[in-house]
Amino acid sequence: MNGKELYLRRVSHWLPRSIRADVIEELDAAIEDYLTSDREAVEPDQLYAELRRDFGHPAVAATRFVDGRPVVSAGLAHAYWRTLAIACVAVLLIQSALLVAGSGSTGLAVGHIVEGVLRILGHMFMAVGVVTMVFAFIDGGWRTVCRVLGMAR
Repeated sequence: MNGKELYLRRVSHWLPRSIRADVIEELDAAIEDYLTSDREAVEPDQLYAELRRDFGHPAVAATRFVDGRPVVSAGLAHAYWRTLAIACVAVLLIQSALLVAGSGSTGLAVGHIVEGVLRILGHMFMAVGVVTMVFAFIDGGWRTVCRVLGMAR
């Protein structure tokens, strides 16, 4: 895989499926124009680095083609997803331990398991909301948080 294909593949990862093919086609044409312009020849192993420098990080390049502003920008996306995964795993482990510890000598009855699963899901949704709101605040400040909550003027 050459540098251009790698760059296009990484940009496509950040695009919604509905516009992915059109955007990649447009970006491919732009890269071809860029490469055929009056420039020095680029070494094949340096092409990805050059594209990333001139067109931007793939996540940032993808946001140029998407309408609207995301709640969490591409610059924080990796940290957001990693923090979200850690929070969800922590909720799952803690709530599972509480479910098993709360069963005591009665064992895990079906009703107890269903109640525990529903409690885990509720806490999972709460963790997703809190992490998203914190990253939205970090990324865009209080205006983004107010817009997401529907409190914008």
